[in-house]
Amino acid sequence: MDNNPFLLFIDLINFDQKVLVLEKDIEKIRSKIAEAANQTNSSRVDLESNKSEWTANRKDVDEKELRMKILNQSEEDKKNKQEFTTTPKEYAAVKKEIEKIKQAQYELEPILLESWNKSESSKKDYEIKKTELENKINLFQEDIEEKNKEIKILELEIKKLAEQRAQKENGIPKEWLDKYALMRTRVSNPVVPVLNGSCSGCFYQITNQDLSNLKLKQLLQCKQCYRFLFIETKVENKPS
Repeated sequence: MDNNPFLLFIDLINFDQKVLVLEKDIEKIRSKIAEAANQTNSSRVDLESNKSEWTANRKDVDEKELRMKILNQSEEDKKNKQEFTTTPKEYAAVKKEIEKIKQAQYELEPILLESWNKSESSKKDYEIKKTELENKINLFQEDIEEKNKEIKILELEIKKLAEQRAQKENGIPKEWLDKYALMRTRVSNPVVPVLNGSCSGCFYQITNQDLSNLKLKQLLQCKQCYRFLFIETKVENKPS
């Protein structure tokens, strides 16, 4: 590595950008984990809604079955009473009551059947959603394990790079390092190349004099965004 402070500084920038890329990769993975967790929680909420609907339908069936049971018992009681009537008038009165009960039973039967169908349908829907959620949770857990492994690998790589960083600062003026450290707290790309005569960070037009100084490997700051500027140079392959 050339001991030119400018080249050392650019090498440090590239080194930090490599770390930044790894950190962004970790952020993306964690974002995907959070997104999957949100989707799973949303599915849990939907499942609870399905369960509540099934419970309400089951309760409705129970209420109507109880009404039918009461009507059936009432009919049985009236028939028993009819057997012990002593006058035609009393018999006719009990018969009329039985017919009224039968009418109520007749009207309740299709309502009860509809309630049963709704209950069975909501139960089936709940069971399907429950199975889907259980499968989703299993896949989610497996996915989390894989993604956490990826994060650990990236974190280990970042740790190794962090151990090398102090060495990368050797030979770079402290003033540059201090300004660079300050700019890193403000923007993710505190050092940018000049492209088409402009700062590639904010597109501020660079003067000809500053361009000349940059070509001489002088380190300058953009007069608008204060990012450090440099001109990228192509490295030519030397003949072997």
